[in-house]
Amino acid sequence: MGKLEVLHSSLKNALLSREARVLLYLAEAGKAESIAEIARATGIPNTTCRRVVEGLVKKGYVRRGSYITLSGNIARAMARYELVRTASYIVSAGMFSIGSVLSIIMWNPLPSIIASALSILMLVVVLR
Repeated sequence: MGKLEVLHSSLKNALLSREARVLLYLAEAGKAESIAEIARATGIPNTTCRRVVEGLVKKGYVRRGSYITLSGNIARAMARYELVRTASYIVSAGMFSIGSVLSIIMWNPLPSIIASALSILMLVVVLR
């Protein structure tokens, strides 16, 4: 693991609660995991990880069978967020392209400037 990855991992672990670390790991893994694997990957001791998972089960964030998975509600919410984020990038790029084409056709930089400003504003509002 490189120095940057170690720094990223250290900051992530220091700044996030144990519950958030477990949820992020499950979201990044994208598959069901055992308590031991979650504990290893997040750096949380096994017994503590088991308690954290039980708390997340009670809150309805994860399901527990023989393996741990994100609950349907949180998985759907994360999928919607990714969809909105991706759509905002596409719309932003489209606005920028239309502004650029209009600027070329009209020999006027104003449409491009306005489209650029609107696309940046949209990204800031959607992705904050």
